[in-house]
Amino acid sequence: MRIVGYSLMFLAAILWPIDHVSGEETGNQLPVAATDAVNIVSFMDTYCTSCHEGDEAAAELSFEKFQTAAELGQAHATIDKMLRMLRSKKMPPESEPQPPADERKQVTDWLAARLAEVDCADETYAARPTLRRLNRFEYRRTIQDLLGVDFRSASDFPSDEVGHGFDNIGDVLTLSPLHLEKYLAAAEAIVAEAIVVPVRPRITRRTPRELKGGVLTDTHRELYTNGDIHTTYQALFSGAYLVRVRAYATRGGDELVQIAFVVNDESVHIDEVDASRDEPGEYEATVNLPQGESALAIRFLNDFYDPDAADPDRRDRNLYVVNLEIDGPLDAPLPSPRSDSHRQIFGCGHNDGTEHGAHCAGMIIERLARRAFRRPVSADELQRLLQIASTAQSRGARFEEAIQHVLAAILVSPHFLFRVESLPNGSATEPQPISQHELATRMSYFLWSSMPDEELFAAAAAGKLHEPGVLRRQVDRMLQDQKSQAIVDQFAMQWLNLGQLVLVEPDPERFPDFDESLRQAMLEESRLFFKTIIRADRSILDLLLADDTLVNGPLAKHYGIDGIEGDEFQPVKLSGTQRGGVLTQASVLTITSNPTRTSAVKRGKWILENLLGTPAPPPPENVEPLADDNSETLAGTLRQRLEQHRTKLECATCHERMDPLGFALENYDAIGAWRDHELEHPIDSSGRLPDGTQFSGPRQLQEFLYKEKREEFCRCFAERILTYALGRGLQYQDRCTVDELVESLRQNDYKFSSLVQGIVTSTPFRMAQVTGNH
Repeated sequence: MRIVGYSLMFLAAILWPIDHVSGEETGNQLPVAATDAVNIVSFMDTYCTSCHEGDEAAAELSFEKFQTAAELGQAHATIDKMLRMLRSKKMPPESEPQPPADERKQVTDWLAARLAEVDCADETYAARPTLRRLNRFEYRRTIQDLLGVDFRSASDFPSDEVGHGFDNIGDVLTLSPLHLEKYLAAAEAIVAEAIVVPVRPRITRRTPRELKGGVLTDTHRELYTNGDIHTTYQALFSGAYLVRVRAYATRGGDELVQIAFVVNDESVHIDEVDASRDEPGEYEATVNLPQGESALAIRFLNDFYDPDAADPDRRDRNLYVVNLEIDGPLDAPLPSPRSDSHRQIFGCGHNDGTEHGAHCAGMIIERLARRAFRRPVSADELQRLLQIASTAQSRGARFEEAIQHVLAAILVSPHFLFRVESLPNGSATEPQPISQHELATRMSYFLWSSMPDEELFAAAAAGKLHEPGVLRRQVDRMLQDQKSQAIVDQFAMQWLNLGQLVLVEPDPERFPDFDESLRQAMLEESRLFFKTIIRADRSILDLLLADDTLVNGPLAKHYGIDGIEGDEFQPVKLSGTQRGGVLTQASVLTITSNPTRTSAVKRGKWILENLLGTPAPPPPENVEPLADDNSETLAGTLRQRLEQHRTKLECATCHERMDPLGFALENYDAIGAWRDHELEHPIDSSGRLPDGTQFSGPRQLQEFLYKEKREEFCRCFAERILTYALGRGLQYQDRCTVDELVESLRQNDYKFSSLVQGIVTSTPFRMAQVTGNH
């Protein structure tokens, strides 16, 4: 099947208009605690207004209208943008004068305090719908669920951009010309695998030399009396075949030459030959042949010879056969066994090859389009797809091939490649519920990274999905489904940055025990551990301080755990060991190390960013990184070298928050194995935070996070999974939803399901709006 040849036929299907969706600017910070007021207007005049004023204001953001702090304090959307730019040090630009660090902090604290004053009762918010392309993982999973085809070549698509920590963010999932090429090629490959096309009729020609009977000449075989020109034919399948003979005759007496088409010595059709030597004619008959060898013959039936006839041209009746052709099978059966995907597609009775009508085509195409577009199909859309099938068949395509072309058009339609959502009705700024099918799609791509199943479709079609009870039952069902593994593979792996594990290359001389099997075991432990959190509906706090995990033989040996052999993963208790929670898993400890040594900075930074949601500021420019070995002037343990590094004033502020957290994990080497010494030096795993909090070793660090930083962890986790679920960065208004999610966790023993239930029933997940409130 060649799609290119029919590209113009389904071009209209590809370019269905989508003029009702749009992207929006996103953010990634939520407000923090309030602080003292500052002279914010003076700060803006000094560092901001020169670029942000008038009709040509940078980023279309003008500060001219804010004459007092009170006026700015009510412009929450503007404050949110300012806060993100100042915290990330993207503003003022490097080429412009920079505010002192303490003044920047005062301003950002004041801005955060204004956001913290937002009244959630007045700030209900749901973003404008964003046109979101399926990422590579979602594309593969959707094809699997739609057609039963495991399209592994989706990994050859261009890499998906990452925004706000995830690769499913609508604003960064752009569509390039290379994407279009890949999608067209993918559609052709997928439909060829999904739909089995019957064997094409083949034409077998027998020349005079290959035939038998009569008299052979250079151009034909001659029969001067009744008899047969015959051959044998090996039929691949039983069924109908077209036998075609090219022949002419001389006419004797008053009759034309009569011939019979004979199969296995049984006459099946009689015809008359009226063609002459100058223009031989073609005569054909449809015959039924059994599978295997059959005898075929053209039999001369009515010989005539009268040498005394008055007309010399009517004295002798003879037959001349130029060649014989067998064309078929005309009704070739589908190859057997047929694929599951083929049986799934052709669900209207066509599987037995008996129904090819428009009704069958309509049933097949409507179901394919409805499931692929994840919504009901309009009459106009269905008509265009039916026209593709009709045009293909008019050009000689078989029924199955016509459906292939329709399916290819569906797979390159934006309604398949993108998650398309309609704008709410009217121009109201208040959130309005999205459609039932759009909600089903949001749920399925959040929890499964794929299209809705039939139960979700049915709930949407019945108009029941917006009901809280129905939503909760569906969430419980979907979390227990095997497809929820997608939350592990997509959300958890990206949240914890574990995709980096495939890239790290520890120094083989210093860490000879590290090999590919150990790398894979590290990754699998984290995946299985997070999976148990979901399936057993455990507390998300177990991620900080669990007393169990799953290991196989190589990983158990790496951890010093006895009694585990082989490659199969087994649950183990960790009481009395130095392990527990994700912080002590080798996957995390390895990605937060350097190739030759540990990195307290990386480990501390990882905790701040991924577990507490309080990233450290970017390092100052022109600061020398810490040497990667023990050479030069910085000598001793890593801790001693870092302390020398921190004597530099420009480094101290950055490291005082990160290093103590990382030092608590120093007993784990660069691949996560326990140690008591670094070279000849005893490990010092104590840490002291700027507020005076002290701890020593991984267990005390974990207990500190579990008891003292529970709120920050729950808020960070809620922000990250809400970002993933919505496919966008969080706005300041989303703070209210995060507050509700954290409160729901507290009231439900911090169970994972309560967080998911809270997200799915939240305003930003169930609703959309045209514009924001401010």
